[in-house]
Amino acid sequence: MLTERQIEQVLSALHGLALADWSDFCRSPSLVKAYERNLRDSLHLYVADRITCGRLDCWSRYKDLVSRYPYPQHIQLDCEDFACAHAAYMARSCYGPIYVGLVPGARVSHAVCGVGDSSSPDNVKLVDPCLWAGMPPVPYDGVRWKLLKR
Repeated sequence: MLTERQIEQVLSALHGLALADWSDFCRSPSLVKAYERNLRDSLHLYVADRITCGRLDCWSRYKDLVSRYPYPQHIQLDCEDFACAHAAYMARSCYGPIYVGLVPGARVSHAVCGVGDSSSPDNVKLVDPCLWAGMPPVPYDGVRWKLLKR
């Protein structure tokens, strides 16, 4: 199980990736259109990092994934990539207070995003885009949230 310090470090890293994606989406309307097209066409494919990069963990900005997998290829991504990209997309689209989240696990943790109330992370509606990309459902016990803000 992750320590409290490790959880905070992972949440900070997720926040950083989501901020980078958010900035990319704000600067590039074509990237937003590509994200929407890829969602509509179900081109996101959940794949473990061991397959895509050969390491246990490696994260990518959405713009880099789009470059790596040109349309109409399936975009191979993991939970951190997709949760951060979707959080950034929702933030760019002004859906409300957006969060990145971490479900700490005994062996493997899982990244998610959510929409909620900026005054309390206890009232966040969880969004798990990896389910749309073929990842099997997981338990969401003990999600830790970090508000996505610049």
